[in-house]
Amino acid sequence: MSSRFLSPKWAWSLAAGAAVAAILASSAAAVTITTFSPTSGLPNKDAGTACPGATVTISGTGFVSDGPTSSVQVLFNGLPAAPGSIQIGSDSAIYAIVPDGGTDGPITVVTAKGSATSSGSFYVNPCPQVSLKSALNGTPVTGVPSTPSVYGLKPASGKVGTSVTITGTSLLGVTSVSFGSVKGKFTINSPTQITVIVPKGATTGKIALGYSIGGSYSKGGVTPSISNKGPGAETASHLSPKKFTVLP
Repeated sequence: MSSRFLSPKWAWSLAAGAAVAAILASSAAAVTITTFSPTSGLPNKDAGTACPGATVTISGTGFVSDGPTSSVQVLFNGLPAAPGSIQIGSDSAIYAIVPDGGTDGPITVVTAKGSATSSGSFYVNPCPQVSLKSALNGTPVTGVPSTPSVYGLKPASGKVGTSVTITGTSLLGVTSVSFGSVKGKFTINSPTQITVIVPKGATTGKIALGYSIGGSYSKGGVTPSISNKGPGAETASHLSPKKFTVLP
């Protein structure tokens, strides 16, 4: 019988049945992993206070399990991603954050109906950062974090004496914050945040973060500092992406 002769009720029933059948067919697909991206990234170190952890997109089939979603696991070389760090996007896409302690190796997805392991390896980049707690506990930490990066300034303008919040990554290694040629008094609040006071003589322009190469962390007052135990202290700088406007 042609569908144009069916009552709206029957037409709706057939459409609903087709949708259910499609869902069942999808959920019956075997668990496979075809690709994942990116192929390398940082782990979620110290609950994200040191390194935020890369989010990996895993493509394949069978990710919508017939069992509880909470039972789905993603393992990085055998180490499970932390609870709450896995998100099922669809039957063919799942997202997971690289766990703290993860090592180089294949990715495995486990559901209530089976599992699959990638043919290639995910490479875990060493976390170059330490948590603020570790930096302040009085124990020197050998090495210097990766190059600081600035994402934002708040506010973006202000008079001398204004407190400016700088957000970015790898900020524990910062040794100076300059407005033009003038350095401001700053406090490192966390690996991702610094506050600085606009100094007298500051000029409008990009804020420069100075950082050390080859030094080591030591406890210095209320903020972490770099002791000049290594070569090349404060030999490089990183500029904020946008200018800070100094108001009269």
